[in-house]
Amino acid sequence: MNSRLYFVVVLYNGYIEKMVSLDTFLKFCENSDCRLIVMDNSSEEYTEKNERYAENNSHITYVNNHGNIGLSRSYNKAISLIDDEDYWVMICDDDTQFSKEYIKNVIEYVNKENSCDVVTGIVRSNGTPKSPVTANGIFKKRSDTVDKPGTYKCVYPINSGLVIHGKVFSEEIRFNEELFVDMIDYCFMEDLMKNGYDTVEVLDGDINQSFSFAEKTDKAAVIRRFNIFKKDFRNYCRIQNKGILYKRAILGKRQLRIWLMR
Repeated sequence: MNSRLYFVVVLYNGYIEKMVSLDTFLKFCENSDCRLIVMDNSSEEYTEKNERYAENNSHITYVNNHGNIGLSRSYNKAISLIDDEDYWVMICDDDTQFSKEYIKNVIEYVNKENSCDVVTGIVRSNGTPKSPVTANGIFKKRSDTVDKPGTYKCVYPINSGLVIHGKVFSEEIRFNEELFVDMIDYCFMEDLMKNGYDTVEVLDGDINQSFSFAEKTDKAAVIRRFNIFKKDFRNYCRIQNKGILYKRAILGKRQLRIWLMR
């Protein structure tokens, strides 16, 4: 019996039909043992249309969260809906373009005897590999980014494209709900490493995503986004016992980048 793969997408003030990889998800739902879970943190003007769209597609499990409950709570809530004994979850941002090759490789991997319970791909932005990275230090180098498939220990993938076997989730391993939107991926990976899940399989296949913080040119918008990041980052440092030097250095680098903007 094959393992079922669940695509989990969290929406915030967006429409299901405009999800970048929607057609790809639905094709695999039709032809493989997959299902799409949409957790909707949008306001009512979006959720009404999204509910109607989901009602007309049997492959979609739709949940209206009646407000923005954050990414961590949304991921955990989606996982709690799954009652299969053997399943995998693939976390997907609504603006990430997943190639058919990547999802095909994921499905093949989860349905064979494998050594890793955590899987990801190489996420690129404008053609440049951005994730996973092999270090979580103050100063990151380009060489810290994984740029070819393989098996790696102690790496940090972003959430989008991350695939996790259901047996991994426990009281000790969940997405930390003290974090609203930022540092969730780093915190989750460090919890995995502490519990013995320190090996990640990186599969081939294109994954493309825009990293909005780095690409915004509206200084006021960047400052607003930084203030959201700052709260989560401070919580992350407390949760994972990061030193004061690390905390000040990371925040200082981001503040300097904003200060240098015209």
